[in-house]
Amino acid sequence: MTSSRCKHATLVVTVIRKTLPQPNPTMSTKRYIARFFSGLYWFLIQGRTSMKQSFEDVYGINDVGPTFRGIYRDVFGDEYAEEIDHCGFTTKTDLASIVQAVGLSPDERLADFACGRGGNGLYVARTLNAELRGLDLSEAAIQIATRRISEFEMEGRAVFQAGDIRALPFKDREFDAAMCVDSLYMIPDKQAVLREVARVLKPGKPFVILTWEFDIPFAVKDYRPILDECGFDVQEYREIDGWLERQRGIFEKILANKDALVREMGKRAAAVWINVSKTELPKIEKMRRVFIVATTKEA
Repeated sequence: MTSSRCKHATLVVTVIRKTLPQPNPTMSTKRYIARFFSGLYWFLIQGRTSMKQSFEDVYGINDVGPTFRGIYRDVFGDEYAEEIDHCGFTTKTDLASIVQAVGLSPDERLADFACGRGGNGLYVARTLNAELRGLDLSEAAIQIATRRISEFEMEGRAVFQAGDIRALPFKDREFDAAMCVDSLYMIPDKQAVLREVARVLKPGKPFVILTWEFDIPFAVKDYRPILDECGFDVQEYREIDGWLERQRGIFEKILANKDALVREMGKRAAAVWINVSKTELPKIEKMRRVFIVATTKEA
């Protein structure tokens, strides 16, 4: 009994040490708590000490396999963007909306933050004949995105690099537009992210976000107040049509095909998707996927 209690106490201490954010006098209590629960999620649900570790597992495989792609093709149907080969929920309609909202002229500069495998940003930049800079915390994702530049015939016009979206390695007012797809909801310190994006965007230029609201404690229920606080004017804010049916279908099929996914993707990569599906399905009715266009406020 004593040994069991000691092991339990050791686990509790380990969880707290690995998930508790470092003290920061400029961080509000609400943001501090959000960072703590984010770390707790990745440790307890995903068994990783950080979000970065989970995505290194996801992107560290050479191919997601036929079962994973088959799930997306089946659920998305005509909306499946085959060329993107993504791990998110972007549809053909979403991509067209991003292109329209970004609205760049040839040779203007687009930033894709939390770019993953790079497909979304490469597609948008190629369509608009723009230059692209992509950034992601996963080195494995950046390696894949860099290899895909030639697939989109974007040699010499696209560069990907690993980095922290909360401390962007770019100059002030460097970009004519920016995008962030299916990632902002996972980052606990959203104010830090948004202020950095506002810094590197030229005044009056668009930031396009696809993300989720959550009607649960410590989550963002509406991004508009945060965007305003961080230097943005919201131009468009809407729920994405059909997202709920698609997302529920993806999660249900992942759980129904988990053995095949483990065989094809490997245990660690498949476990990320299986754990997300188990966690998100019970609260999916409290989620809302939104499309946001916000412009930086004029100086």
